[in-house]
Amino acid sequence: MTNGDGNIAEELPAPEDYISLGEKRQQEALRATGKLGLKEEDIIFLSYPDTGLSSLWRESYNVNRENSKAAPYNFYKSKTTKKIFSPYKITYNHAKKGCTRENLLLDIKDILKEYKPKSIYTPHLLDGSPDHQATTRLVFDALNELAGTGRHSWIGSLGVSYYLIHPPVMESEQGYSIWPDKNSALLDAPAVFTEKPPRSENIVSFKQNKREALEEYRTQLDTEEKIFLESFIKDNEIFWDAPPDKLSHLSEVRDEWERVGRIMQNQGYNVNFGVIADIADSLENMRNPLARKGRMYSEHSSLVAELVLSAVTGMDKTGVIPVVKHFPGLGSNNADTHISLPVIKKSKKELYKRDLVPFKELIKKNVHFWVMSDHAIYPYLSQEPASLSYAVQTQVLRKKLGFEGVIITDELLNMQAIEEYARIEKIKEPYIGEIIVRAFQSGADIGLFYVDSPQQAKKVIIEVINSVKQAVVKGKIKEEEIDASVRRILKDKERIFKQPLEHFLKEMTLKEKISQKLFTDAYTSKEEDTREWLEILKEYNLAGILPRNSKIIPQLQNNSKIPLFIATQYEGGLITYGHNFCTRSAYIMGKESERLILKAGIKIPSLSFRKTKIRHLYSERQASSLFSKLNKARRQALAASLLNSIDKLITAWSELEEKGYTAPNPNHLSPLTIYSNGRFEIKPYEDMADLPVAWTKKFPDEDTALCAYYLFKKTFDDWPDSQKRAEEAKSIVSRLVSFRERVEEQTSKIDKSRIRILCLAGHPDDEDGEALAYFSKKFNCETYVLLATRGEGGENKIGSARKEKLGLLRTKEMEKAASILGVKKVYYLGKTDFGYTSSVEEVFKQWGKEDTLEKLVYFIRLIKPQIIITKHNEANSREHGQHQALIMLAKEAFDLAGGPRVYPGMIADGRLPWQPLKFYQRAIEMNAFPVKITINPDEYIFPGNKTYRQISMEALRQHRTQGISKWFKETGDVSYQLVASKVKQVCPEGSFFAGIN
Repeated sequence: MTNGDGNIAEELPAPEDYISLGEKRQQEALRATGKLGLKEEDIIFLSYPDTGLSSLWRESYNVNRENSKAAPYNFYKSKTTKKIFSPYKITYNHAKKGCTRENLLLDIKDILKEYKPKSIYTPHLLDGSPDHQATTRLVFDALNELAGTGRHSWIGSLGVSYYLIHPPVMESEQGYSIWPDKNSALLDAPAVFTEKPPRSENIVSFKQNKREALEEYRTQLDTEEKIFLESFIKDNEIFWDAPPDKLSHLSEVRDEWERVGRIMQNQGYNVNFGVIADIADSLENMRNPLARKGRMYSEHSSLVAELVLSAVTGMDKTGVIPVVKHFPGLGSNNADTHISLPVIKKSKKELYKRDLVPFKELIKKNVHFWVMSDHAIYPYLSQEPASLSYAVQTQVLRKKLGFEGVIITDELLNMQAIEEYARIEKIKEPYIGEIIVRAFQSGADIGLFYVDSPQQAKKVIIEVINSVKQAVVKGKIKEEEIDASVRRILKDKERIFKQPLEHFLKEMTLKEKISQKLFTDAYTSKEEDTREWLEILKEYNLAGILPRNSKIIPQLQNNSKIPLFIATQYEGGLITYGHNFCTRSAYIMGKESERLILKAGIKIPSLSFRKTKIRHLYSERQASSLFSKLNKARRQALAASLLNSIDKLITAWSELEEKGYTAPNPNHLSPLTIYSNGRFEIKPYEDMADLPVAWTKKFPDEDTALCAYYLFKKTFDDWPDSQKRAEEAKSIVSRLVSFRERVEEQTSKIDKSRIRILCLAGHPDDEDGEALAYFSKKFNCETYVLLATRGEGGENKIGSARKEKLGLLRTKEMEKAASILGVKKVYYLGKTDFGYTSSVEEVFKQWGKEDTLEKLVYFIRLIKPQIIITKHNEANSREHGQHQALIMLAKEAFDLAGGPRVYPGMIADGRLPWQPLKFYQRAIEMNAFPVKITINPDEYIFPGNKTYRQISMEALRQHRTQGISKWFKETGDVSYQLVASKVKQVCPEGSFFAGIN
């Protein structure tokens, strides 16, 4: 694979010296293999960079597949030779053209096709050398790509064996030996757990040949490597044979996890945070952190389900609880929840068909396990992270899938995904209390958080207990729900510890119940740390601890009234947190399974061996072409969201300047980065995953976000350089205002067409001012008001005018209010306002039901709205009868307006059918709404420094005949119920515009 040009004890002075070293190593290898009976033509040098194979496999270098020939930074550069291609005369093929993962795989596949081997010996995936691990990963990738074509039958009889050069770095605690035979020599019995013992081959008769071969590596004999090389001169070679068929493979996996579970249990562990059930969209997508770290099994849900079932069954047999993660599935995630908040736009159908399969199968088999929920947002299920989502944890996992076990969240305190969500939701610091309240509300039994000291742990526990108590008092969480969770937890403890514990629930205080739902880790770098942890456990009856030092486990258990869950983490590969011993990784298990399935001649459903290309941002020219294809609604959303993101930046920096200091930059709000010295910059982004999640999710889809980025960047590039630099951070807000004006100028050019909103109301002053201001000011929509009457039947608080004269006054007031709200035009049905009534029948009698319905259809066809809104609600028993009648008829008109045969005379006069897409009514407290969209009327509009509510109140004050004094200041959000919809697209109802094309 390499020429060993980077493996040397001392640093060489120049790249040419490393190239010379590589040439020497090639010659040494030819002489050494000659001593072992190989001919020169039997040796192939691929000549890729030494110490670079892992980077090549992970593609942790700049990649640009659109223009790979022209850009030298698209190749991996050797750290020693400083070359992006092989500088050696002896080079097999593609490395001469450039060092890339793609070229390396092409070379391996060409060699396999030419030689059609019957056996392959490859480094064990747990070999301590990253290059060795990458070699095996690349070999399996090449084999499976070839097998996927169906044209290489020889792969069916291929045998695979592993060998180990560099054992994994491991430690033993408390004198407990982790080796199969602690008296064996290091290289004879490495700590690799499989069902069968390693295969040992006697090579005594070849020892001298091997000695002579190793002595040819003279460039290494003067280094510390000499001792290492001499250790290979031994009587036996050890190999691990890959399983021959699928059933034996699954059996090995089950036995391996049982063996590891018994070691865990013997040292006091009873929970394992480590069964990975995520289905990879592509194991070759190195942007996915789980794929990059080799933690997922496969791209195939049925295969993952079988491997997960084997792992869970094996570990559960030992009494250690396997925790299956990450629910509902991070297999298609390109963002790491440790550093950002991912949004996974998979439909419900996709999730149920692929990602949820392992969980469904485990539940069906009735095995014992926990589920860990992740922190990604799945917008087709919920707008909250899965760990905080009732829809995900209760509706899907509990109700749809029927899971009755314990649900635990992923870590909540230090994950940037949660921190970003807390920031977006404006949850005040310390946010952990409110976050865990939301986790419990959503159905999680246990909240997991990691701390850096016992002092921090105590602060967090107190904060959480106080927050949950307040939530119980306010009715946000029922104590019965807490009891149900604690009961599940105690039942599992009874199962583990073989003693009755559920009776404790009856005598627990609320504080103790909450504590029993908390799980943290414990660092004990000092002796006093241990003492403090023991004090914490005496005061707070926690669910469990993840000890970073297994020596304190007995003390932790002895100081707990109710026994603790003690967790570690083993995902198939390496046990961490108290252990350091290894087995095969999740990745290699999956690749072995795929090979065995293909070997048996079975096609894997939806198996794709093609490399999934990483989608990169379009060039400016391509973005311009894509922009021309955006429809009106998406252009409208693009413009509004761009301006909104800058408004939020202005608000954030205004708050910082008011406080008199510059806090960490709110760079999650947009691609615009603002440094503490006042410098502005828009960093280049190579992929959607690099764009701030809080920014991209404002747009209806990825293409719109990409176009927005380039419009944003182009505006910034054209902005004077003097505005991009400043000595003082205090000039930031004024410069942001200037930049916003530039962006607004650009967005005003992108499309003149706007979405139309029709607001229905019974009388002047009934118009929905907050919503009209929201649509017109924030989204630049065309807004219209249609009133049933002119309000002539109401009271006059400022004069003696009545009936027609009052109607005229109120019409003028309405026009003034409309201009403030940004309403384009006000229309009137011309119905009589005959005073207050609660009878809908009386209204129909006075107005004429059929005539009113026809006029509603007429105005809908005239205005052509995409969305109809109203402040009225027909379910409100206190609602004015005229309001109720209007909404009842408007719902009928909503369906009739688009009918091609409805009111043919109207059509003949040019009022053609028009179908509105959505109809919303203002929500009321007494209704339980299946869908509810909320507006924050106290959000500020820029420029003008007013809120939607302030604008609405200003408009209401124009209705002077109704008495200004009665318009008190309202507070809180306003919500809307979707009454009717003609949207065909399946989409989450998180926005008024959702699904409108």
